Amino acid sequence: MGITDTTWLAITAIATCLLTLATIGLAIGVPWSLRLTRIDARNRFYSELDRIYMDIQKLIIQMPYLSDPKSIQTPQQATQYDAFAFITWNFIESIYDYSQQDESILDTWKCVFLYESRLHREWFDRPENRPKFKERFVKCIDDGFIK
Repeated sequence: MGITDTTWLAITAIATCLLTLATIGLAIGVPWSLRLTRIDARNRFYSELDRIYMDIQKLIIQMPYLSDPKSIQTPQQATQYDAFAFITWNFIESIYDYSQQDESILDTWKCVFLYESRLHREWFDRPENRPKFKERFVKCIDDGFIK
């Protein structure tokens, strides 16, 4: 007993329908999955930025002179401020780097970017500190990345 033409056509039709459904599923599912993955990665990155910035703020609570470089009175405070300013500028550079991939980050972090970069700009402008950052970031700051 062999497979009849009608049975073969029915099997082919069912296989074609299943293949079509699978293709539609992939066409919808893959982009949706990628979108969800991007959203999840962005949310994790935002959470990480929040955590880091909270840590920076905790340092200021412990050592208020870190937020007012003109109030530094001792060599130890100057050393601590130097390290703190470097940490802060690295944070600012992270915002800049990520904003090159996702401009929406500036909606949230623009005020912090502006505040911290203005507060610690004198440190950033010292010639010995410039090589600590990527050239394109330094150029961007010099060109007034955010007004």
